[in-house]
Amino acid sequence: MTVLEAMRAGLPVVASAVGGIAEAVVHEHTGLLVPPGSVDAWVDALGRLIVDAETRRAMGANGRARYLERFDHVRMLDRVTSLYRGLPARERVGTRSE
Repeated sequence: MTVLEAMRAGLPVVASAVGGIAEAVVHEHTGLLVPPGSVDAWVDALGRLIVDAETRRAMGANGRARYLERFDHVRMLDRVTSLYRGLPARERVGTRSE
């Protein structure tokens, strides 16, 4: 959620490409993805954003646009609802199949 919150705030993201993060962050467009466990890659990515205000601004704006396009609360709720409706009744949480 932290990645999405940063994108919503218009901040560029530096994150490891693990789990679903790469679904949200587009490398070199909305932020920078670094290999998991690579301290040097983190330092390089953060250093790049510290010295390059234009890149920070552009990635932040792109991230906010991507958040609004794909991850705002209405879209996320619609996706969860669609997934939930697609499950057989016995697999839905709180629903008993008789």
